[in-house]
Amino acid sequence: MKKLLSLIFCCIAMGAFAQFPADDLYLFDNAVVKPKAIEPMFQKYAYENFYSELIDGTYEVNVLKEVKGTTTSSSYDLLVGKHFSVKAYHKIEGTYGVQYTLILTNNELGTMYYNYKPEYETSFELEFVEIPNLPADFYCKYIKEDTELSDDIWYHAEIKGGVQFDKVHTDVGNIYFLFMRFAEETSALGKTGFSLTLDDGTVIENPDVKIEVEVSEYGEYLHTITASLTEEEMKQICEHPIIKRGVATFKRDFKEGKIISEILKCLMTK
Repeated sequence: MKKLLSLIFCCIAMGAFAQFPADDLYLFDNAVVKPKAIEPMFQKYAYENFYSELIDGTYEVNVLKEVKGTTTSSSYDLLVGKHFSVKAYHKIEGTYGVQYTLILTNNELGTMYYNYKPEYETSFELEFVEIPNLPADFYCKYIKEDTELSDDIWYHAEIKGGVQFDKVHTDVGNIYFLFMRFAEETSALGKTGFSLTLDDGTVIENPDVKIEVEVSEYGEYLHTITASLTEEEMKQICEHPIIKRGVATFKRDFKEGKIISEILKCLMTK
């Protein structure tokens, strides 16, 4: 156990794995998508890849932003929360590599176009509402097996919204870990505890878990916790998505709960 715990912070630093459609265009067949919600401070830069027209199917015009002098007004309020049906998609190969164009329709806004490059996950501004052709093992691609950290076998679930789960096969059975990072403008240094609130009202918590605090390059306080969970707690999260998370007295709504539940269902089978 000591050997496992000594490796925990190595694990939490691992980057995310592939998280968006990339080249898997079949996921868009008859799918419904919507623009992702963006933090208020970044909304004015949002939705740069939406267009109202295409020329010859390749050149974009009339980007859905209003430019006045040196000021750009985002189309955030126009597009956020709107559901679009994906009617078709095209692959475009040009000077700057491959990109895909989605043809989207909305009852209110009509036809629009969305472009993305398969290698740039962070610039992808859509999320799925419905995926009719989702493979049964789709969420298993968000789990990475690792045998290099120790003699035990680790399975790392992808980090979502500052939350990551690990499963470890050991000689004494399976062990589950929760890693969580929480950014706040004030510090909880010296305080302890974390909580996860599920959609059925269940609260998974441990008031004694130590909170590590560091200052980010942006001046925020980053609070990190590492906690072990029981198999029963893991099963609860599989069936009832996390809707709120917290450390110390800080609490925040959690929008990635549903996808984490699906990923954990696969993790439990490893």
